[in-house]
Amino acid sequence: MPAFATGEVVTISSVAVALTAATYLHATYAFIEVQANTIRWRADGTAPTSTVGFKAIDGTLIELKSYNEIVNFRAISDGGASGDATLQVHYRK
Repeated sequence: MPAFATGEVVTISSVAVALTAATYLHATYAFIEVQANTIRWRADGTAPTSTVGFKAIDGTLIELKSYNEIVNFRAISDGGASGDATLQVHYRK
């Protein structure tokens, strides 16, 4: 398995956010761990809401297996807990 090329930490709150294009560049795989609070996410380019999207609790691991999934990933806090969530993200080219 090739080594991870780069990574980032993304804070997730009440507004849907994408991953950082300048960080992932042309990555084809992302490994994400959800930390601290529950999020909702989608990888089809549509912004999730606090009630719509795949639910991921603290400790959930998410794999994005293509450049398109990485580009189209969006996440938002599910609103059920106080405070922001954090995504630990590692990318592979």
